[in-house]
Order: sequence, then C-alpha cells, then structure tokens
Amino acid sequence: MLELAKLPYARHVALCLLRHVKDEDRVFFKSFEGGFAKLATHATGAKVAEAALKSVSKKDAASLRAELFGTEFALFAKETGAGSSLKDVLAANATRKGRVLDGVERALARLCDKALVHLHLSHDLLFEYVEACEPGDAYRLRAMAGRAADGAAHVVSTRRGALAIAGLATYADAKTRKKLLKGFKGKVCAALCHAHAYLAVLRLCDVVDDPVAAPKLLLGDLAGGGGGAPPLLEVCLHPNGSKLLLWLLCGTENTKHFDPVELELLSKKADELAVPVPGTEKVVTASKKPDATRRAELRAAVLPHLSKLVETYGAALLGGRAGGAVLVETLLATKSDKTAARVARAALGSAFDATLTEAADPALKPKHFGGDDDDDDDDAAPFAADDDDDGAMDDEMVDDDDDDDDDDVEKAFADDDDDDDDESVDAEDVAVALDDDDGGDDDVDASGKPLVLEHDVAHRTLITLLQREAAAAGGPFAGAFAGLVAGHLGQWCDSNRGALVLEALLRSPGTENAKAELRGHKAQLKKLAKATPGCAALLKAL
Repeated sequence: MLELAKLPYARHVALCLLRHVKDEDRVFFKSFEGGFAKLATHATGAKVAEAALKSVSKKDAASLRAELFGTEFALFAKETGAGSSLKDVLAANATRKGRVLDGVERALARLCDKALVHLHLSHDLLFEYVEACEPGDAYRLRAMAGRAADGAAHVVSTRRGALAIAGLATYADAKTRKKLLKGFKGKVCAALCHAHAYLAVLRLCDVVDDPVAAPKLLLGDLAGGGGGAPPLLEVCLHPNGSKLLLWLLCGTENTKHFDPVELELLSKKADELAVPVPGTEKVVTASKKPDATRRAELRAAVLPHLSKLVETYGAALLGGRAGGAVLVETLLATKSDKTAARVARAALGSAFDATLTEAADPALKPKHFGGDDDDDDDDAAPFAADDDDDGAMDDEMVDDDDDDDDDDVEKAFADDDDDDDDESVDAEDVAVALDDDDGGDDDVDASGKPLVLEHDVAHRTLITLLQREAAAAGGPFAGAFAGLVAGHLGQWCDSNRGALVLEALLRSPGTENAKAELRGHKAQLKKLAKATPGCAALLKAL
C-alpha cells in the first residue's frame, strides 16, 4: 500500500481500497505505520495519507499523525501509552519542546513547499502547532506565517485551519500580513459568509497596521455594484459576515454579537504581544498601532458605505437578525438625520408584505472555500472539533440590558417569542420594492395596518433601535419615526407588538406629542392590558 500510494496512477487503487474495504484486521494501519510521515508530505501520496486517516480507527489515526512530530516522539508516545496529540507529546517531553516543534516545522515546511496545505491533515497540524507555540515561541509563528501565506485561502476552509491562520496573522510581520490580505482579494464576500473563513479575515483586519491595505481590500470587493445590490448587503445579512461590521461599529463591548471563540480571538491585543528577534536580545511588538486606533481608521473608511447601504436597503436590514444588528449599530454610530428618516420610512413601507419574506439559509457553503472538490469525503477533517456546533449564538434583537425595562415588558417578550420563525427579507425583492422610492414622505402610508409588526424579526429590530437610542440620551430616529406615525398611533395600540414599539418610543426625549396622543387611547389600552402584556407596559409608561 505504501508503494502504491506514491505512484501517480496506482494511488487511485490505494484510494479505492481505503474507501471501500473494511479493515477489520488493521492491515491498512500496519502497512502505513513507520512511513506515514514521508507519505503525508509526498506530492502524490499525501492524498492517500489523508484518506488513510479517515479509514482507520481514531486511535490508529492518532498514532499515524504522531509520526509527523518526529519518529522518536511517535515511538515514545506508543511505548508509554501517552496521548498522541501534539499537546500530549509536549507535556510528556517538556524538556525537549524545541526538538518536538522543530520536527513539526519540518513537516509543515514540506507541506507548504509542495502546495499540500489544502489537505485537512495540514490544517490540523498547523492548528496544533500554533496552539503549542503561543505565546512563548512567537518568533516561530512569525517565521511560519511567511511560509503559509501563499496557501492561506485554502487553509481557512476548516475551523481549525481558519483559527490557525488567525493565530499566524497575530504574530506575522507587516509584509506577511499584506500578503495574507491579498490572498483574499476577489473572495472577501465569500470568505466573510463562510462558516469558518470569516474568522481569519476578522483577525487580519484587527491586526493590520496599514491604514490603506485593509480598507482597500474590503471596499474594493464589497462596495462595488454592478447595477444591483452591492455584496456588502449580503455580508450584512449573513450571521458570520456581519461579525466584522459589528466589530468595526461597536468593538467587543456588546458581547451578545459574538460567540466565545470570536471574543477570545479578538481579546489578544497585537500591540501588547511581544515577539523576540532570533539571535538578538531585541523584542518587538506584533503591531505598532494600538488596537483602538487601527479599528477607528478602518471604521472611518467603511462607515460612509454602511450609512448609504442602510439608507437604500433599510427594510432588508430591518428584517434580518444579523442585518438588524448592523442597522442599529450604524444608526447609533452615524447619528444622521437623513439616514434615520430613510429607515423610518422603510419601517412603514410596503416592503414587509408577507409575499416578500422567505426563510433564509445563510449556512450555504461557498465553493471558494470548500476544500478539494475531487474528494467527496473531504468535507470534515478527521480530528477537527465538532463543526456542526460553531458556538454561534442567535442574537436576541431585544435590548435586555436596559435598566429601565420593567416586568411588564419582559413578560410581553416572553409571551411573544417566535424564535422558531427565522424569517429574513429577501434583499433582491426589497430592492425591487424600493426602486420607485424617491425618498419623499408620500411613499409611506402610516394610516394602514403596520406591516412591520407582522414580521417576527423586523419589529424586534425596531424596538431594539428605539431602546438603544433612548439609552444613549436620544437620537434622530425616534423623532423621525414619531413624526411619521403621528395621528395614527391607535393602529399600533391594539396589538402586543405595536404597544411594545410605542413603549420603546416613549423612552426617548422629544416624544411628548406622541405621549399626548396616546393618552387619548387610554380607554382602549385598559381594555387590552389584562390580556396583552405589551399594552400593560405602554399604559404604565403613560
């Protein structure tokens, strides 16, 4: 088997045997044992080595992978019964950590030089190496980043690969970081909307000091439009793609936007990480600029484009869980009267007709980062963590952190929780619906049934926006919205969702006219208060 695997045509026989023959007597394992390290770094045999890891038992696969750390350490792990991961080998050979890492570096160097980094075994090995080197051996990571930069776009197709590239980017020098960025040119949208690749792009944008490179990459791919909706809209509406934009807009202060893996990744401040210079006593920092400065520069470049997007596609963003979070943070960041007025009109427009809503499927995997198409079994790395659960959190669109929230409001949301209905307004349909919108108030009919209340996500986004704006001592949206619905507030009082929107509206300063109009509907509210918690909350606010 070992010889067949290294021959260009005979390797297909080996692959067929590994895929279709059940190895009950460990024949495959015994045939690869002792020669797996050379096979895994062989230009022709690496594919067979990848298939072998999936065909043998997990214990045997771990034993084979241990050969990539060096022959002596693989034998040691086998004889002592110690674990066969790099972490276990290092724990058992603490005094020889340098020799172990040298062996792994040699294996990774061969994989990079022979363009084999697209294989999942490469991703796993690189991830373990990065994990073992942080933070004491940062100079090793800087050197490895230079080697892996050319194939970075292939490595990020798995969770472990993406985290490995993110770790290398943290310690890479300025030249290597630019090279890593260029590897995503033309593929930024696909990367940000990928299940794993977005982590690498997020970290790259976090650590790059160059004030031109990162904005040029993002805006060059996302802001351009060929007559339709720009790719930036797709990124905003995607649960993973929106993470980069939310980080730019509000940092990691609002932790509900990020899962623990993302928070841990962004918690490492590159300007505080020391990187020793080999052969000298000199120590440099991974980045020169403070994290806040780098983020502010990138935010300043992206914010005008986000503001324009919110003005044009406000309804689409209001109707998406991820898009709604981006819309809220954008409005709070810009405080633009024009943008607020456009979003208020979008919230009352006809784009929320039920015919324009459909279930979104953001988890589709872009082909750009799908791994090797020749092998159908390459969709899961043999030693990767459980990728079915990324740890991603569904962001609640209700601001539960506001100290002014009372028990009535909390009860109202508890009774009106439709988490199973994950609807999102289709961007292209909304674009068509807004084609004739000239920005005037004549496009809004506030006297009819508020269609936004029929949308399970949009009405929550509206409430969150009003709550967050009130918590920030007011803003332009509440005034614009109150002006449009003035004289028609009775249409909002007869439903739980509408009453909750109005209760959030009354928290903002400058809404005395709305409060005065609502007092005329007190009798209506009292009738509904017992059965409708939202109306009880609104009545209490009055």
